[in-house]
Formats: sequence, C-alpha cells, structure tokens
Amino acid sequence: MTIQVGQVGIDFAFMPDAHGYAGIARHHAKFVCRYSDGLGGSDKRTQPGEIHDAAEQGIDFLANFEVFENTREEGGASGRRHGEADRDFWHDRGLARGAGVILSWEPGNDRSKFDEVAKFITHYRDAIDRPVGLYAGLPALLWMRKHDFIDFTWLPMSSAASNLNFGDISQREYAAKMLHVAEDHGLNLVQNRNRWYAKGTDEHGNTIWGADENIVVNLPAVPWSHMQAAGHFDHPAATPEASPHHHPHGAKIWQGEPWPGHKLGFGPKDHFGNINGPAESHGGATAEERTFVQMIQQRLIVFGFVPGHTDPHDGWADGRFDNPGDGHLDGPTTAAVERFQHKHRPGDLTTRPGEVWRDDWKTLFSLR
Repeated sequence: MTIQVGQVGIDFAFMPDAHGYAGIARHHAKFVCRYSDGLGGSDKRTQPGEIHDAAEQGIDFLANFEVFENTREEGGASGRRHGEADRDFWHDRGLARGAGVILSWEPGNDRSKFDEVAKFITHYRDAIDRPVGLYAGLPALLWMRKHDFIDFTWLPMSSAASNLNFGDISQREYAAKMLHVAEDHGLNLVQNRNRWYAKGTDEHGNTIWGADENIVVNLPAVPWSHMQAAGHFDHPAATPEASPHHHPHGAKIWQGEPWPGHKLGFGPKDHFGNINGPAESHGGATAEERTFVQMIQQRLIVFGFVPGHTDPHDGWADGRFDNPGDGHLDGPTTAAVERFQHKHRPGDLTTRPGEVWRDDWKTLFSLR
C-alpha cells in the first residue's frame, strides 16, 4: 500500500534495526525518510538496495536531500549542481521516476535568505526533474508554498524552528500540538518529537535515539513517495521509455507530466503563451515547443475548457499557441487557458491570464 494520511513512519541517519527493513516493518512503520546529499559525500546516504528492501516489506520511501544547512543559501548555481548529482544518485538507488525529494533547511526562518533558498530550490528542481518539497520552519514552508517554489511540506519537530512556543508541556501534549499546527496549515508531513530505537545514553545521561517519528497529515497534489510514483507511472505513456508523442486516452492524458522548462532551457521569465508574443512567450515556434504546447491543449480539451471539442486527438490541439503571424496576442488557446485559470487558479493565483507558467502547468497537469 502506498503512503496514506494518518500513517506513521520514521526518518533516520543509519539503519536503526538489527533486522533491517523486516524489523522496521515489525515495528509497524509504514514509510521511511532517507537521505541523499548532492555533492556532499556523507556516509548517511541511502545505501544501494535500500529502496528495494523497504518495498519488499511493504514500507514506502520518501527521499530527503540533507547536507550542510547553509548549502541551501548558496543560490541557483549551487542548486543546479546538487540537483544534477542527486538526479544520478536517486536513479542509481532505484527511486521511482516521478517520486519527489524533500530538501532540508532547518531552522529556515531567516526571511532575508528566502530569496536565495528559493533560487536554490528552483534550480535543484529543474536539474533533478522531480517534484520537490521542503523540510523547514513554518514561516519558510508557508512562504515557499505561497510562491509555488515547493510541491510539499515537512514540519520539523523543533517548535523553536517554527516560531512556536508551547511552553513546558508533556511529550504527548507536544505531539498533539504539532499535529494540530500541521493540520491547521495544510502541511503534508510533521515530526512530533516521538523517538524510536533507544541506542543508549551520552556522557550527560541523555538517551540516544536511532529514529524520529513522522505523521502523514495531507497528501500533496503530486506523487511524492516511491510507491506512489511507481503506481502513478504504470501507464505506458508515462514510462521513461515511452515516446513523447504517444497519447493516453481520456482525462489522464499526460497526467502528472513535469514542467519541461529545463528541457527547453527556460529562464525565470520564460513561459508558454501566445506565439506572436515576446521571446519569453513560447507558443510552438519549434518542433520541441509544439510537443509541449500540444500537451497543454489536449489537457484543456479533456477537462472541458475548449467549447465544441471533447476528443484531444481531433486536430484542434495542433501545438501552436493561437494563430502564428496574425499579430494578435489572443486566440483560442489563450481563451481556453483563461477559462482553466478562472476555475482552478482564481484571484491572485493568476497574475498573467492566458499564459502557462510553471505553477499553471502544475495545476493543469495535476487535475483528475
């Protein structure tokens, strides 16, 4: 079974159970969160075979990028380098295509660094070509989510990291409060300061724990776990070997297709839009662009935003964003995009009506 709301899982640096994932399964953990570290080379990295071993025991797997905290503050170029390294790492480890990676940035409440962290995340996501989440304090999670830099959220167990002051309360009360904070803000995953696998004590007599407990609060709109993504890409049109010109049928056409900006070399101002627009408005001027414009058009058809058309293969979806050469900055595709935005991205969620930016793409290709 894939990851579900209410399930309990653990994150750990080193295998805490002498019996491996079979032992973790006997302790009733439904998922684990394990690490990559880009270019870091840490010995805490997920080991070869781990994802397979977890799945064999019915344990789902969440990928987590964790390296020196200030790495996330190094901006876009660093994000791309680490993303490229993690792309190869997770492919080697067997993480399902489409499964996400959660970046850690704790405590993550220094607002003066939000912009640089956002650049790191954006370039990391483009390089790794997967959905990306964030493990950070509550202010950072809410800001990054509001600006659509992340696809899912993980709240750390340290209330100080999230500007939460619970005072002197029992662990049971603390865990309940953390869960309520996550529920109130629509977060996806939360640590609660419950611990697993006591490993002894340190020189001060404090217990050394082998794993931290996590609760699934909400499922994100895109696949994020290994098993979720593995099931999500069972359709032949979504496997890595499939031709980009193979069209599935019905509302699932191109379901979950990732933003192709990195494939097209898009910069921060590039988007899909009217073919007669400025250079940043990509409307099918090249064969590669037309592939993705056609995908947009076909999604618009099957979800009812193109009046008079219900078949995505009837020829209306021609890969050209409006009418090339007529000089007009509107047209049938622009109008269809505006209908979609009016319904699914109302108010301030849409600042550029009729254009498809990364956040518009994510919403359109997540509809079910």
